[in-house]
Amino acid sequence: MSKPEFSVDRIVARMKEAAARKRPLSDAASTEVVTSAAFRSQRGSSGSLSELDLRPIQLQPRFQPSGDARYHVEDLLKYHDSAFIQNAYRAILKRGPDAIGYRTFLDSLRSARLNKIDILARLRYSAEGRSKQVEVEGLWLPATIRRAYRVPVIGYLLNLLVGVARLPTLIRSHQQFEAHILAQQETIVENLNHLNRSLLSHAEEVSRALKSQVDANNAFSQRLQALAQEYQARLDEFRNLSNSQMEAVAQQLSESTARWQEEFAAFEKRRKRWELIIQFKELQLKEADSSQRALLDGQRAEIDVQRDELVLKTREVRQELAHVFAKQQEVSTELVLQGERLAVVLAEARKRLSATPFDDEQLRTLAREEDHALDAFYAAFDEQFRGSRDEIKQRLRAYLPRIAAAGIGSESMRLLDVGSGRGEWLELLKEERLHARGVDSNRILVDWCRNRGLDVAEQDLIKHLTQLPDASLGAVTGFHIIEHLTIETLVEFLNQTIRVLKSGGMVIFETPNPQNVLVGSCNFYFDPTHRNPLPSQVTRFLLESRGFDRVEVLNLNPSDDMPVDEDTELARRFNKYFYGPMDYAVIGFRT
Repeated sequence: MSKPEFSVDRIVARMKEAAARKRPLSDAASTEVVTSAAFRSQRGSSGSLSELDLRPIQLQPRFQPSGDARYHVEDLLKYHDSAFIQNAYRAILKRGPDAIGYRTFLDSLRSARLNKIDILARLRYSAEGRSKQVEVEGLWLPATIRRAYRVPVIGYLLNLLVGVARLPTLIRSHQQFEAHILAQQETIVENLNHLNRSLLSHAEEVSRALKSQVDANNAFSQRLQALAQEYQARLDEFRNLSNSQMEAVAQQLSESTARWQEEFAAFEKRRKRWELIIQFKELQLKEADSSQRALLDGQRAEIDVQRDELVLKTREVRQELAHVFAKQQEVSTELVLQGERLAVVLAEARKRLSATPFDDEQLRTLAREEDHALDAFYAAFDEQFRGSRDEIKQRLRAYLPRIAAAGIGSESMRLLDVGSGRGEWLELLKEERLHARGVDSNRILVDWCRNRGLDVAEQDLIKHLTQLPDASLGAVTGFHIIEHLTIETLVEFLNQTIRVLKSGGMVIFETPNPQNVLVGSCNFYFDPTHRNPLPSQVTRFLLESRGFDRVEVLNLNPSDDMPVDEDTELARRFNKYFYGPMDYAVIGFRT
């Protein structure tokens, strides 16, 4: 098997002859094995699909490098063709073959210009081979004889004599090699039969799973139709109830407004009358005594008190009106959203009335609508806990100098704000005449932004980033968004972000600061969609690990409460952890 006298052409010819002498396998036998009880247990009886049992074919032994750099020549001659070249390099030169040497030796071996002994000798006795000092026992003598074959006339005679002397050995080697080739063919055929049986079994499982899915879709269609009818009835009831409630609220607002307007008008009349009286009294009392002047001042003070009280009540009424109008807007938005979702569900239900299974696009449509089930809730949540738009815009102004210094916001360095929410940051950038757009998955918040003239896309942020070309943005910002992501999604988000940034582009991500004890233990969990607090050291490491440079942490928004007014180490540490910055931003650049 290890002798080099067999050329590739002769080996291939003998393989073809052996394959022709063998009888083809019966398809019926394979089918019987697949459907047999012994094989059925391997396919698994559970509802889920089992994995394909794929057996790798290894026709040559695995090479194991020697620990003491000693080999016998037979250890290497047992490999053939490309495996022989690769293992010879690994054993003698202790490295993989270079492209030129590999191709040269492989062509020489396949064309019979060189045999295995020649290749081993050239590698071992080369300058690099001698420097590696690998010992190959049994190589020197056959290598010397092979060199003697190259001597004119004498080499030919020597080759002829050695060939005649080794003829019995060559015949035995030929028989061994033929048996080896047949054994490899048996192994290949056996593996192919096993693969065929596995594929047939897996196909049966797929067929059963598809049939089960069709049955489940039919049952789901019936449930969906009943649910759509019930949903329509409940929506009609909710719409009627909401309309009556809004009418009652509007009537109450109208009555309250009219009453306060009447009281305010009456107060204005009294105020003007008292002002005229006071002016008249002042003309009469220019020379009056001090007691009369004091009485007049008291009357004026009483009028001022009444006026302040009425102004305060007017302010309270206006606040209550604003609150009621906000609630009315929330109810109206929820009605619109529910109507849109119901329209989608009913449209998909009508498609299903033909008793055909749901296709992938219909299932994705229903899943997308399910993702928007809580949009109205989170929009109302932002209005309640986020703070006023003016407050948020004032806080975000701290980033404008850094944006300007980095040259962000020009036509060639556009900015993308992910999780843009109510759009305060985009509105601030628009006022500064900077090019920016946003992306958010909340349908209601996106509508609010668009009503303000802001460019915001309704899409998942990861999906949106993957659709952008490389090096297409100048900056990516996200305010209170990264704490909503799982660690896997956050890493993918950072990978996509650095991909779409141009050289010199920057990122700004603001998030709650858990180093503030009140934030980390309480305020962080006001938002039920928050995942885990992110310490600034962790966020900085995440950016640096994804390739961002010049990463900086910016502490923001210290607590409004009064810290402990003591100049002691304990008081300073207490103030740091209880009254320190409630948020921080991490800023990084792409080189």
